[in-house]
Amino acid sequence: TITAATAARPAVGIAAMLLAPVEVAQSLGAPIRATVVGAAMTGTDFLRPEMGPIWAAEKVLRRVGLAVEAMDVIELHEVTAVETLGGIRNGAWTGLLSRINPLGGALAFGNPWGMTGIRMVGSAITALERVQGKYALVTLSAGDGQSCALIVKRGET
Repeated sequence: TITAATAARPAVGIAAMLLAPVEVAQSLGAPIRATVVGAAMTGTDFLRPEMGPIWAAEKVLRRVGLAVEAMDVIELHEVTAVETLGGIRNGAWTGLLSRINPLGGALAFGNPWGMTGIRMVGSAITALERVQGKYALVTLSAGDGQSCALIVKRGET
């Protein structure tokens, strides 16, 4: 059941992230915390919203030739607890629970509209640095059945 207690609350936030080619960042002397490995978007049956982020993740993982088990950190968009737990179960990610949202997710922080993606990518990179991991997977439900996923690699390519 989805209730106010099991859904991410709307939140206010502001964030910025600089994305640039590695060569440009190096020429500016900017630290390179992570590089983008790949991204994918999917459309999902709106009656199965829990699967959108999972299907987007599977698509990007196939595209870049990696398995979900290679991900050291997974930022799974938590719109509601029911959808999140359903996606974890139906996506066969129950063995990866310690890697999912290690710094907390939208159920803990709220869902800051307009900056959720940046918050999630930033959290994934910070978590990668903490665990000295290599890859992070970030998933996002974009509404109306749309979902996207991004894989980042810690440090320079």
